[in-house]
Amino acid sequence: MAWLRGALGGAGLVGALVLCFVPFLPLAVAKLLCPHRGLRRWLTRRMEAMTVVFSWCCEQVLRGLRIAQWDLQTSGQTSPRGTYLLICNHQSWVDILLLLIVFRGRMPFPRFFLKRELLWAPIIGFACWAFDFPFVHRHSRAQIAARPELAGRDAAIARRSCERFADLPVTIVNFVEGTRWTPARHAERQSPYTHLLPPKVGGLTEAFGAMGEQFDAVIDMGIAYHQHGSPGVWRFLRGYPHRIVIDMQLLPVPPQILAAADTAQRRQAVRTWLEARWAAKDAWLAAHSAPGDAADRPL
Repeated sequence: MAWLRGALGGAGLVGALVLCFVPFLPLAVAKLLCPHRGLRRWLTRRMEAMTVVFSWCCEQVLRGLRIAQWDLQTSGQTSPRGTYLLICNHQSWVDILLLLIVFRGRMPFPRFFLKRELLWAPIIGFACWAFDFPFVHRHSRAQIAARPELAGRDAAIARRSCERFADLPVTIVNFVEGTRWTPARHAERQSPYTHLLPPKVGGLTEAFGAMGEQFDAVIDMGIAYHQHGSPGVWRFLRGYPHRIVIDMQLLPVPPQILAAADTAQRRQAVRTWLEARWAAKDAWLAAHSAPGDAADRPL
């Protein structure tokens, strides 16, 4: 039954993606060719409506096949007309699907910081490009050491992307660990946290610099997978883990970050604030994870 559930769930999600991409494609092409800013915004809103339909279809698939159930714990009220910065831990590709489903209608359509390699993913890469998602390179320390000029490239991309959203309702999403949690990455980075990788501050620093005064609040989101640890997509579709806890805290924009005199001070303020948030999130994950989850999570 688990294999049948997974096959039907995968077919349902792919079907929803194709169904919504058919009307999405001409809108995206029209946006690409249109020079008028107001019309481009109108087309973007129509494209966002397609993602609302997509997330609704995905939710029906997951609930109808009883693939997963999630418990949403919220603190504070968001608005579809607001502007937010969202930070979250990242364990699986399922994180993104859950975010789209759970917060549909609760906040503006999210824009994610994505690895540039995803630009070439069929359908999804094109859709993210059409939505002006910031695609970053995620250079390694060795690459930056060999070519120091790479250090500021992702920061510049983040700032330009945020400036495009300066007068739009939007949720800027940053998985600040930079990649998904795995035991190998946890050991390689010598993380001081049990359930998290060390956070990266470059993207947040640029987001606060470009849009700090515009943000209505910061959304600190946590995702905890029960029973069998965080899943790959196939394990998730088969129903493992079945129960997921999602925590959302609405926080004020840190005044010490807004008050920073320059980028260096802002970066340090972001680092101090984020490390405190990450310590709290690590404790929350420890309280909502089954014994052994941190060591047994799959790729």
